[in-house]
Amino acid sequence: MNTIRGLASGDHSTAKTPPFFPVAKSGEHFPVCPPDFCNEKNSCTFVCCHYIVNKTVRQSVFKKKILILETGGSHKINKKREKGRFLSSLVYPLGFVLLIWTIKAVQLVFDLEFYRLGIYPQSLEGLKGIVFSPFIHGSSSHLASNSLPLLILGTGLFYFYRTVAFRVVLWSVLITGFWVWIIGRPSYHIGASGILYSLASFLFVSGMIRRHPRLMALSLLVSFLYGSMVWGVFPIRDGMSWESHLMGAISGIVLALFFRSHGPQRPLYSWELEEEEEEEEETGIPVGPGDEGPGISGGEGGGPEPEPEPWVRDSTY
Repeated sequence: MNTIRGLASGDHSTAKTPPFFPVAKSGEHFPVCPPDFCNEKNSCTFVCCHYIVNKTVRQSVFKKKILILETGGSHKINKKREKGRFLSSLVYPLGFVLLIWTIKAVQLVFDLEFYRLGIYPQSLEGLKGIVFSPFIHGSSSHLASNSLPLLILGTGLFYFYRTVAFRVVLWSVLITGFWVWIIGRPSYHIGASGILYSLASFLFVSGMIRRHPRLMALSLLVSFLYGSMVWGVFPIRDGMSWESHLMGAISGIVLALFFRSHGPQRPLYSWELEEEEEEEEETGIPVGPGDEGPGISGGEGGGPEPEPEPWVRDSTY
């Protein structure tokens, strides 16, 4: 097995470059390398990243400051650090789910009605629902149907798209809510399903357009688990806010396209570098990072109602 040796001591004479090595651009990392392993100055603190010093690619590599994954047998994934990364990614979705359950418990215990905090389209009073509606649910079954998907999709977002996760969530809430306020029916729209649809569509589309193997696998997992959610964007059930579902799905697609160059990007391979270098020699124009394609390199219902209710549930059950 080819390995990179002599780098720590400054001896580059024995360095070898395997023919099919995945490489990443400066400041980016591989799927096995959590982003916090390498700092912005490319001073690697983990064995997974090294400068390429092979003569055939030395000029291109040092010009672009490209990092390469070592294939030596000593390379091991730090399982403890990965576990910590997963648990930290779980904190925010879990906290949100616990918060909305707490709000529902307060509503039931004190016999309160919070539906007036929802989105009421084309009404100035209803604008406040853009912020508050994700925290309000019409029933316990409505809330239960949203909780597990929010936990799974939220954890996936914060784990794989950590650098843009907060922005994606924030814009999902604002864009979805505002669009519902514009096109929605004259009723109170409540629930977190708009965010749920936005996260699902973001994870699916983002993985596909970035063409990173792990992110594409995540996209397929999302489609397998929640592909049936697509029926929620059609007005086929009374008492369900299909507008929130539809606007959430569209906002997720828009955000996936907008943030396509942020966060994890597809790692480059040695043959792609050679083609790029040849193209530069022929045209004299440097190929920018955006031309190489996007990976993980471094840096995330309701059944028939017995009586009509004064709100529209944006639930998925």
